[in-house]
Amino acid sequence: MVAPDPFPNPGGTPPLLYHTSGLFTFTSGSDVLTGDYVESVFLDITGTTCPTCLDFAIEVDASASSTLGIERVGLLVPLSISADAGYVVGTPGLSPTDVNRGSLGAVSFFFNPPLFPGGSGSDVLLIATTATAIGSDSLGLDAESRTGQILGGIGVITTGIVGPAAVPEPGTGFLLALGLVGFAGSKLRSKGLL
Repeated sequence: MVAPDPFPNPGGTPPLLYHTSGLFTFTSGSDVLTGDYVESVFLDITGTTCPTCLDFAIEVDASASSTLGIERVGLLVPLSISADAGYVVGTPGLSPTDVNRGSLGAVSFFFNPPLFPGGSGSDVLLIATTATAIGSDSLGLDAESRTGQILGGIGVITTGIVGPAAVPEPGTGFLLALGLVGFAGSKLRSKGLL
């Protein structure tokens, strides 16, 4: 585990590619954790990878009635994709103490001691990647009950995240046009029209 990187707040309105949100509830005996999550996908808002690379932003809030604290928030990112994890400085919420990349690709933010009991939330957690498109990801979080039992994740599956439309280089368009003209010319010549 390492300390998470502090990313500057990009300000303005970065290009949003995908957004999802929802509610979660965990129970263990009389312990309860309820709250909401938001996940957004942007084009390189950190400026650390490439202009068409995807950055994933996650924010988790616990309701005031929660008696459990969240220990881990994680996002499954394919291992073939490089990732840098941290939090956005100056966003309201609590910062993670550690971050880790698991053997299956999960990027996990840890809060030690567990945070969020009784109505608090995380900073905007950010994963800057080298991915330019991704088919799906999986968002999860863990909570520990007072008896030490780990309660499972929320299991949000985000599907169909695609990167920005690829724009061919001008030279590619020229070569394609030249090839079509040549093809049309050969057809006209074979019919005796040229």
